[in-house]
Amino acid sequence: MLVELAGKVGSMSGMVDGVTKSVAQSHVNVVEMSVLGGQNGFTNMEEDVALPIEEEPTNENVFVMEETGDFFLTHETTEGIVVKDGVGNDEVVASWDMDLYKTLRELVIGDGCFAYMTGLKLHDLYVLKKVEIGRECFSMAEGKLEVVSCVNLKCLKIGSDSCVEWSEFMMTYCAVEEIEIGDGCFVNCEKIVLRELRPLKSLIIDWNTFLNVKDATFVIIPNLSQVSLGNAFSAVETVTMSNASLIEQESRNEVIVRNRKELYGASHFNGRVIITCRTCFPTFFASVDFSHFAVLCELIIGDGCFRNVKGFELRGKKYLEKVEIGSGCFSKSKGVMKVVECVKLKHLSIGNDSCVGWSEFVLRDCAVEEVEIGDGCFVNCVKTRIVDLVELRELRIGKDVFRGRKNAKNELEMRSGKGREG
Repeated sequence: MLVELAGKVGSMSGMVDGVTKSVAQSHVNVVEMSVLGGQNGFTNMEEDVALPIEEEPTNENVFVMEETGDFFLTHETTEGIVVKDGVGNDEVVASWDMDLYKTLRELVIGDGCFAYMTGLKLHDLYVLKKVEIGRECFSMAEGKLEVVSCVNLKCLKIGSDSCVEWSEFMMTYCAVEEIEIGDGCFVNCEKIVLRELRPLKSLIIDWNTFLNVKDATFVIIPNLSQVSLGNAFSAVETVTMSNASLIEQESRNEVIVRNRKELYGASHFNGRVIITCRTCFPTFFASVDFSHFAVLCELIIGDGCFRNVKGFELRGKKYLEKVEIGSGCFSKSKGVMKVVECVKLKHLSIGNDSCVGWSEFVLRDCAVEEVEIGDGCFVNCVKTRIVDLVELRELRIGKDVFRGRKNAKNELEMRSGKGREG
């Protein structure tokens, strides 16, 4: 009887081994590991004192993509995805449904992966904590990166030369504390949105990244303590920015302009523009345009500049606070000056003998508190409109200003109500 019982136990052991082997084969590329980025739950037996234990459970499953074929496997309950270098570069790998991975905590993608993927959407992944993308990923196709409502995400890192052709970068309503993007990423990106990132402390963008962004939004990012933007946003045209802490400070960087090349070659994300005295512009330089400075907050023009320029207009510059024009500027030509709908403009001053032959001056719909125009300016001006300056406290006008022309119809309009379009 004992011999018979021993035989049955031996056959049972063989059955268990077979089942174990079958289970292992059915979980391709899934490995068991301790807490991702955390500590295990072991105790210190020598001192009999428990070590700190992370709140998340131990022994999480991590799905490892060793080759492109693994991409088509689905492990919806995995808590970590690790993609090895060079995976997913077949043209058929063009999209990735991340909505399947609601338990995902970490996404780590190696170098040179997913060349033809047309976007990555990480929406409402409530336990996601870390995203790391290697170098030269998502490099061949157009697409978008969207990270939305990942309320536990702490870190986003992207290696150099990734997402080169992607046209949009959006990160909103996340608890991210650190964003780091390497050199040469999102080169052809036209739109970036960073909104409601209250915990964000560090934003590091390397050189030649976000070079061609046209539309940028930075809203409610109040706690930044470290910012480096490289030469990002150099071509930006429209900026929406409020409560953005150090990003706003970066936008007030100063550029000194000594010639035409420096004027039009400067980054559009410079807020303080200084034109040095008697800047070397050729005599045929008959127009000047500051509209490309999307976050212009101060414009300082030195003495004797732009003598042959025939017009000067600042319209709708929503961050502009101060304009100072030196003496003898715009002095050898006829022209028109318009400063319109600059809702933060507080100070406007024009030095002596500037805009002498200009025929029109319009200052309208601005928050300006102080206006000072020196002697001999706008001597031949026949149309003057100073309208809807409800914050104006001081208006100082020098001698022979707005004198007008003999035998001409000279118009002066000064009132607090809304005027016609200037």
